[in-house]
Amino acid sequence: MSSTPDLTPGSPYNLPSELLLHIFSIASESSQRLSSDLISPDVFLPTLARLNKSFTEVARKLLYTDVCLRSHGSLSTREVLRRFQWSLVVQPSLVSYICGLSYGGDAEVTEQEIKHLADIISRVENLERLRIFGWEQYSLPRLAEAIRSSHGLHALELSVFSLTHAYGGSIFRSLIPFFEMLHGWPDIQELTVHSQTMGWERGAVSADDFTLSKVVPGQCSHLTKLVYRSAEYFEDRHIRAMSTMAPNITELRLSGVLTGMSREELGLALRKWAPHIQRLELHFPNTEADHGHRALGVDDALRGMDNLVELSAGTAYLHVASFARGFNKLEKLQLRVKDDEFDEVIGLLHDARALPRLSELDLWPEKMFPRFHASGLPEACHSRGIALSINGMKTTGPMEGDAGRL
Repeated sequence: MSSTPDLTPGSPYNLPSELLLHIFSIASESSQRLSSDLISPDVFLPTLARLNKSFTEVARKLLYTDVCLRSHGSLSTREVLRRFQWSLVVQPSLVSYICGLSYGGDAEVTEQEIKHLADIISRVENLERLRIFGWEQYSLPRLAEAIRSSHGLHALELSVFSLTHAYGGSIFRSLIPFFEMLHGWPDIQELTVHSQTMGWERGAVSADDFTLSKVVPGQCSHLTKLVYRSAEYFEDRHIRAMSTMAPNITELRLSGVLTGMSREELGLALRKWAPHIQRLELHFPNTEADHGHRALGVDDALRGMDNLVELSAGTAYLHVASFARGFNKLEKLQLRVKDDEFDEVIGLLHDARALPRLSELDLWPEKMFPRFHASGLPEACHSRGIALSINGMKTTGPMEGDAGRL
């Protein structure tokens, strides 16, 4: 049998490059969706690209558009980085294809590994998307400088923990230098900071050196998605600065061990964002547990979010009764409730005018959920076509002789 590709009309080897690119793109996206990993290399395109030269030329753009730098097969992450860095040295034209980089460290992240990563980032002039999971503390300054200099970033995700949950040894930056870095990313659209990734450092700039006078209003006006799970050291001035720099947030997720941000400043920031926010998550477990129902009450700010479609919060932030009016577009609600508030929740669900578009309700009880047959909650949800979950686990609908079960 001949190994020469079939180039007759209609053969896949003879399709227009634009059509091949479209087919390869769909296949690549499908393979990525099937993976449950945070960072997953594309295993489909490299195989396809080896079939013939024409496929290689078409696949190259997709292969290098979003590059995954992590261990694969017998190759360690360190070796993947070393080889990719060398590829950019010998074929600098490859840099023009790269728009996104994703790095995931292993159990032990080495200094040389992060130096390779910093060099790769520095070579990519048009970098738009960057995801980093894990680093090594002694080479971190070089990495941080490479990231700071990537002025065209559209999306940035940072985690001090590697993919194997190994701690990176040092926070990425203290808050003050990080806010200064934000000024260098005028096109940033998505920012995700994972737990314990930001904080204070020894010798950090004093608090008096960071004031609103240094914040440029609307500097990050393109930022629409902010996921900040490292709120351990978030203070009033930080939330105020963020709402000033990035006034157009549509998705906001704030969580962490809150120590220095007041209810008043949180409320003011939420009011600024209220016209735009569609998805909101607020979760500060220590504050909710220590100070009870009204620890961070921001009912008024939340009721002003006319475009809100998804909310994850607790009754430390708003009363159950606050849902009775407004929230007309809310479709998904994850609510942490006190044990004595279930009757209020059921009463709310029996009010036909409350939450008219709600389709999913996930309740997280403070201690123990009462027995279904005594609560009447499944029936209330079933009557309105609302899918009910308890602690993230979906329940069945009401059944004969039982009100429902997990």
